[in-house]
Amino acid sequence: VGGTLLKYKKACHNIFIAYTTSGNTGSNEMTDTKLIGETREKEALEAAKFYGAKVRFLRNDDERLLDTNETRTQVLDALRWAEPDIVFTHADNDESIDHRMTSQLVGSMIPSMPGINQQSNEKPCKKRPTVFMWETSRGIGFVPEVAVDITDEFDTKVKALECHKSQ
Repeated sequence: VGGTLLKYKKACHNIFIAYTTSGNTGSNEMTDTKLIGETREKEALEAAKFYGAKVRFLRNDDERLLDTNETRTQVLDALRWAEPDIVFTHADNDESIDHRMTSQLVGSMIPSMPGINQQSNEKPCKKRPTVFMWETSRGIGFVPEVAVDITDEFDTKVKALECHKSQ
């Protein structure tokens, strides 16, 4: 979705990125999970500069994202913080359990964005965003309905991806 985000940046839209997990077990070279999480956050912030994005880290443990009251509040807070017109999230059939759960949490909490009685630390939003799911070619049965030409953004997208050196 990076190329699409770059197109939105070029059109002067605000970009917000929320990371539901810390990536703290996402290394086969480092063993200190705290250090891995800190490294992944630094890399994410470096990559976010390419998008001019504001970033929010929810810091749930990698591969342990669950649908709980706490994570629902975190996701609702992130959605309200961004107050988006459009949300990009992972496909609900992504091979990663954290990606699938993120998709489920986002889909579950979008209807709660305007709710004045919802458990949240952010103010309710009046609008309801359009949601797009994205996936790499590894999606199980994922059939894209929209394709975006990112030819002009491709090199910058690669540079942003290269910031994630630990991956």
